Amino acid sequence: MILTFEKIRELYWNEKDSQKLQELPKNFFEDVADYLKKREDENIRNVVMDLINRRNRKVLNMALSHIKTKTYPSGLTEKEKILFEDVLNSLKNFRTGIFTNIDLKEEAKKTIETKNEKDGFVVIKESLPCFIGPDMKTYRLKKGDKVYLPKDLRELLIKNDACSPICD
Repeated sequence: MILTFEKIRELYWNEKDSQKLQELPKNFFEDVADYLKKREDENIRNVVMDLINRRNRKVLNMALSHIKTKTYPSGLTEKEKILFEDVLNSLKNFRTGIFTNIDLKEEAKKTIETKNEKDGFVVIKESLPCFIGPDMKTYRLKKGDKVYLPKDLRELLIKNDACSPICD
């Protein structure tokens, strides 16, 4: 496709007037880059940047919408598909992280509620450096913490006088 300023403006206005992403010619962004190299016109550059910004906003909104609707958007260029997937993965990771933290807190509450207070709970006698236990969980234990520990870890720390069991 031969790109002209008129064609770029037409694509810009179509994008501006529509809620949806408009189909762009194949290799549009590469063609625009070549076009801009040949013509150092600030007006053309501004129109192209506004077109790109509008499309980026639409891609971001589509990623947010996709989380709820699971519909894959149309009209994306190859580069925008990569952007869409990257944004979608970032959003999913962010949300998963938040819910994982909430779930872990809920899980910890349930564990405390369901365990017999004398069985498995200890008081930490001295702060310990961060370590990974035999259950492959990361532990950050500070002096005075009252925590439930798995039997093998609990016994090891009691043996080394780093904690003491909670008794009636």
